[in-house]
Amino acid sequence: MMAIGEVARSVGVRASTLRYYESQGIIRPAVRGLNGYRFYSNEAVNFLTFVKRAQSLGLTLKEIKALLELSCEDRERCGHLKRLARQHVQQIDRTIMELQQLKSELRALLRRKVPRPRKNSVCPLIDAA
Repeated sequence: MMAIGEVARSVGVRASTLRYYESQGIIRPAVRGLNGYRFYSNEAVNFLTFVKRAQSLGLTLKEIKALLELSCEDRERCGHLKRLARQHVQQIDRTIMELQQLKSELRALLRRKVPRPRKNSVCPLIDAA
């Protein structure tokens, strides 16, 4: 068992984040010591690591909570999990496409010859765009 501060440091979040996740049902409530301090198991650290990883991949806390609540032993729930994953993959594909388009536009902008700046001009590249 680890104290809240220890867990927070090991996972790279604030103690207030742990308390929030607990209040939202994302992680199980901590065991309380006689002094009222929260203590978490290694399982909680694993859950928190998963939550941080999922967030870094663009999942919302609501989606993460749904994933944590699912059990793939149930085919219907497993199907729901797969639909969520497919939707997320589609969103990632759209984002990648938009970023590639932006990259192409920026490269085209950088290939342009830069004319002499006009009076009161911010930047000839911007003015020509």
